[in-house]
Amino acid sequence: MKILVTHNQFKRVILVEQEKKQGNKKDFSNKSNIATQKLWDHIRKWETFVPFTYDDAYFPPNPYTGDSKDTVGVLTIGYGHTGEDVIVGDEISEKKATTLLIIDVNDAADCIRRWVLRQKEIKNKYYLITQGMYEAMIDLAYNLGCSRFVNSSIIGSIESGNYKKAAEKIKK
Repeated sequence: MKILVTHNQFKRVILVEQEKKQGNKKDFSNKSNIATQKLWDHIRKWETFVPFTYDDAYFPPNPYTGDSKDTVGVLTIGYGHTGEDVIVGDEISEKKATTLLIIDVNDAADCIRRWVLRQKEIKNKYYLITQGMYEAMIDLAYNLGCSRFVNSSIIGSIESGNYKKAAEKIKK
C-alpha cells in the first residue's frame, strides 16, 4: 500500500499549522467543510491513473490476471481505488476512475468528520483542526482505510495534542 503523505509533508501540515494561532482551527464535523483543490491535485499526482486492475504490491503496476487469492498486496484500479468491486482483468475509463476517486475521498472525509464528532462529544479540545490537518487526515484515511487510520497511533497522538509525535510516526 502506498501512503501519499510523506513524513515531511505530514510534519509541515500537522506540526507547523498547529503552531499557528488558534483562529486558524475550526470544527470539521459539518459536511459543508470541503477539501481544497490542493488535496485533489496531490492525490492525482501520487495516485496516477491506471486503467487496469493491478496488485499494488508491485511497481510499476502491471495488469493483474492471476487468482485474486494469490495477490501480495491489494487489487487496485483507477486512482488507487480498492474494494470488492475491483475485479481481476477489469479495465476502467479515466472518467469512471475520477468518479470512484470522488466517492473514495468523500468516504475518507466522512471518516474524519465522524472522528471530529466523537472528539467533540467527549469534549476533547483537539477536535479543532486546521484545513491542512483536515486534508492530511483525509489523505491518510483514504490510503489506510478509515478503521486503520482512526485506530492508529498517529491519531492517538493527535487526540492527545502531541502533533510532533504524530508527525514522527509517519515514516520517511
